[in-house]
Amino acid sequence: MPKNLIGAALAAFAIASPALADPATPEGAKATLDRYGAVIGQEAIDKGAIAVKPDGDSYIVTWTLDAIMPKPQRASDPLIKISPFSYRETPKGEGAFSWHTDSFPTISITDTTDEPGAMEIAGDLVLIDADFDPNAAEPMHVNADVGKFTVDFTLKRADSPVDYHATTTDQHVDAVAKIGAADGTVDVTLRNTAASGVQRLAATMDTAKGAEVDATLNEGARHAAITIQGLRSKAFGMIAAYVLAHKDETALDEDPQVADLIKAAIPFFDHVALTGDQSADKVVSAVAVGGFDKTELALETSGALPDDRARLHIALDKLTAASPLLPAWAASVFPLSFDLDWNVDFHGLDKAAALAVDAAAGGDGDAPLAALTERPAHMDAKASLRTPIIAIDATSQATLTPPPSGATHVTADGLDKLADLIKKIGLSPRDTQQYLAMLTAVGKIARKDADGHLAWDVQGAGQDVRVNGTPLSKLMH
Repeated sequence: MPKNLIGAALAAFAIASPALADPATPEGAKATLDRYGAVIGQEAIDKGAIAVKPDGDSYIVTWTLDAIMPKPQRASDPLIKISPFSYRETPKGEGAFSWHTDSFPTISITDTTDEPGAMEIAGDLVLIDADFDPNAAEPMHVNADVGKFTVDFTLKRADSPVDYHATTTDQHVDAVAKIGAADGTVDVTLRNTAASGVQRLAATMDTAKGAEVDATLNEGARHAAITIQGLRSKAFGMIAAYVLAHKDETALDEDPQVADLIKAAIPFFDHVALTGDQSADKVVSAVAVGGFDKTELALETSGALPDDRARLHIALDKLTAASPLLPAWAASVFPLSFDLDWNVDFHGLDKAAALAVDAAAGGDGDAPLAALTERPAHMDAKASLRTPIIAIDATSQATLTPPPSGATHVTADGLDKLADLIKKIGLSPRDTQQYLAMLTAVGKIARKDADGHLAWDVQGAGQDVRVNGTPLSKLMH
């Protein structure tokens, strides 16, 4: 019996699996088909959605999803087609399996109404290998390489046709699941990289006026990763197994057993992190050129624990834009860089999650929010903005739950250049005078920090807000 359940489907494969290196047989093929049927239903098997045939010591599994895709019932219904795809499944004994394929299904969606359109998703030069061993310290591995992945979309409207094409090259995906530190948990890591990509959009916004867009986005290398620590795989496996066993029953969302199983899975996981970066993107069109050197994203959060923490980091390096349609002064704003790092500590999400499950079954709908506000939540953040005109830095700490309070420190350099820009924008004399007056007022209440930059310390507690020690109400008069 496996120590851990990655999911009901994989757990099902651990039952009555053939011994290591046994030759594949028609009986084994039927047993394999029956295992899939336990997951997707016998009706799908009867319609020919899956076929299994023995081949050496493996089984060739072929999916024909067109057999179970809904057929258009009305002229307005789209036609969805998925090409058959196969993979080799090899039993390794004691519930272990490996899978291999060099195919990827082509998916197409066609609309034949008075605004006909079509979309196709395809992969070429594909190689995918995976293995599962419920008794191993790392029960699952997946490695996938896709030489070229494409998405095509067309919309043939008479007055505004659209043509979109995207290609990603040399994409690699790998995933690993290993037994977690706590019983009934796994740690999962998923990584994705791509060497480059191209997206092209050609659209006519108004045929009568000749308004057309033809733009190409050239993408640099991309990296992304998801890590999940302490995923409650056994608890989720029990939920999936129960749902599969009762899938023909109605009102599962009102079944108290399902609610109890979901609450038993709390906190769902210990920690999850999503990270990614994209380099050297450039947009080229007849009317504009722009891009950036690099973007970064990081999103982290703990599970539904008594004490939780979340973090968001966004960075954009050297954004540029140039176009004859932009006013002359716009060029002085670029390149632009931005960085934000935001953190929050909060409490009681485990209790709130359980109460939310109860609320979905008819319980107190206000109880989850009340649980989250029983203890104060704290936030800290820092941000920066850089342009050739102005540089701004800010740090902030705050208590978010009522009564809110906090402090923010802001520094800036370049208010004189910003004033010059306001004069060049082309506003009305009245608006120009108004914005310059506001900028002057902001500068007057600033103090100089140790580096000579203008600085503002903003402190607030309830309705009392002060800037550099002076009540905001006085500064506004």
